Amino acid sequence: MADTGSRRILGFPNEFWIGFVILIGIFLKIVYNVDAGYAVSTHNLGEWKAIVDNIPNEGHLGVIQYYLTYHRLPTFDPALLSGYRTPPLFYIFSALILKIFYLSMGWELGTVLHCIQCLNAVFVMIGTFSGAMLLSKCGVRGRRMVWALMFLMFFSGFYNLGAAFDNTAMAYMFGMLSLNKMLRWYETRRRRDLITGAVMTALAMMTSLSMIVLAVPMGCLFVLAAVRGRYSEKKAGTPTGQAGHGRSLAREAGLYAAVALIPGLFYPIRNKVLFGTPLIGFDAEPEAWQNIGIYGPLQRLGLPDMASLRHLHLTAHSFYEYNIWGQTVKTAVADESALNLDMAFPRSLAVILVLAVFAFTVTALLLMIKTLADRETKPEHKLFMISGFLSILIGYVIICFLNPTISAMNFRKIALLPVFMLIGVGKGGDAAGDSLIAAGLSHLATGLILIISVLSAFLFGFYAV
Repeated sequence: MADTGSRRILGFPNEFWIGFVILIGIFLKIVYNVDAGYAVSTHNLGEWKAIVDNIPNEGHLGVIQYYLTYHRLPTFDPALLSGYRTPPLFYIFSALILKIFYLSMGWELGTVLHCIQCLNAVFVMIGTFSGAMLLSKCGVRGRRMVWALMFLMFFSGFYNLGAAFDNTAMAYMFGMLSLNKMLRWYETRRRRDLITGAVMTALAMMTSLSMIVLAVPMGCLFVLAAVRGRYSEKKAGTPTGQAGHGRSLAREAGLYAAVALIPGLFYPIRNKVLFGTPLIGFDAEPEAWQNIGIYGPLQRLGLPDMASLRHLHLTAHSFYEYNIWGQTVKTAVADESALNLDMAFPRSLAVILVLAVFAFTVTALLLMIKTLADRETKPEHKLFMISGFLSILIGYVIICFLNPTISAMNFRKIALLPVFMLIGVGKGGDAAGDSLIAAGLSHLATGLILIISVLSAFLFGFYAV
């Protein structure tokens, strides 16, 4: 049987370690954000400066300034200025915070912007708690939950996610809440769970349009429910015919689409109608050093070479940064300006962390495959894992090829993926009768999580910029 929590770690029950990991994780993230400042991540940050001739400023700060100043959606083609194609929820939220504390209460601008950045760390924490609930629904228990929660709390990618002054942390939070409610709806069939999940999906898409992929696992759960005859038009437990199942399925799917997709797609459709802005597009042409269009699919999707993994300055040379997997892992460890890598010791630790993350990724994928093949894994969990994982991953790869630039490749854009891998880690290799290989992979994953967590906490605690 899988570990249910009866064992203890160093004499303390699993519940103690779960609480300990949560408290230390929250403390370290808040301390890092408070110490780092809102400009620690320069991803299209832009600059807060006077608006000249009613021409808005670009970047995240420029978009927030626009909403704070004009109180309306763009009255120009958003494709003309960097940052304005992004759905507006995060920027409107930030503008409201500035309206209250900067304009009305007289706080310093930098202080309010720093508070908004710290709220991003809170968003990541909320997403983490939702991820833990999702893991629990999928049967991850006991010390396996301790290790999974340790990864979600201490992995360097989530430090960077919470410190970036942009929309990704908010999108991660709503995305994780949406995934959690999707699975909850399948278990309960309550309409309020369906509506809540749809609202979370809509909010995620209103923060980042890439979150439209969340509709894929939900659609798969609809199909599975229909195939298994789980719908009913009458009271629970009352059988109905196939026609009744189909009508109920159509109503539920229509309700989800209306609540999630209509508001979620409003902004890009509005821009298409008013200005002819393409539904899928990117900001202005990148600088020459960012362009990696000369590299083919095999180079970009193959295994990265060691030279590129040792090169942790992410924005210097395109010939180090063309590989999707290499760049994604490196941005999870040492995103722009996140760590002080001038000294040999932290730079060596960061390289070790990169290699450990790669090793964990491979190990987790193998355990995920093992979990998918396990007969004890529920069909809805199998379908949820594979559809969610592949839709997010494939969507990310497509974007990386449509926008062949260094900046397109970043862990922040696939921050939801680890939760699917952790289901595999939490379920695979921990049941009676599992092969020695599966058990060995499970122990290896646990050891790598410990290494990743310790190195991440140490680097971001002592060598953060």
